[in-house]
Amino acid sequence: MEQNTNQTTIKEVKINVDSLNTKVDKIELSLAEVKKDVAGVKVDVASVKSDVASVKVSVDSISSKVDEFVSAVATMSIHHEQRFDRIEANMVTKGELKKEIDNIKSTMATKTDLAEFKTQMVTKSYLDEKFGEFKAELFQPLKTEDKKTIKIVHLLEDKKVFSPKEATKILSLEVFPRPVSS
Repeated sequence: MEQNTNQTTIKEVKINVDSLNTKVDKIELSLAEVKKDVAGVKVDVASVKSDVASVKVSVDSISSKVDEFVSAVATMSIHHEQRFDRIEANMVTKGELKKEIDNIKSTMATKTDLAEFKTQMVTKSYLDEKFGEFKAELFQPLKTEDKKTIKIVHLLEDKKVFSPKEATKILSLEVFPRPVSS
């Protein structure tokens, strides 16, 4: 029986060794996965370091741009301050403005003045009528002269001093031209 017990013990030891081997294999697989995860974490840490370096460069760039902006604002502030100083130097006070307004008011036309001026103004219809009369007076002697010229040209044409072609040319030069019939 002792042999039987030894065999059982050996079998149990083999089973335990096999079980331990399986567990060791599992632990080795787990360790391999942990190593893999650690390698991934290292890559992630390297990426984060790179990102941090990139952010630092961006912050430095922004910082220099902020410095440039602050410098530009300071320059503009000085320029505007100088402009305000010039404006203030040339500015009119309320008292001076009031004096100018009072001076303008004293020389300005009143409503009564404007109403009187309006009654003396010439209307458009009056001007149209007067221009019509003037035009008639101006053109009447010209029309009379034009008629005389036409009669003289026809008379000279009839006496054969002018050819019909010459008479037509002369008549086309009249003050109030008429269409020439061929």
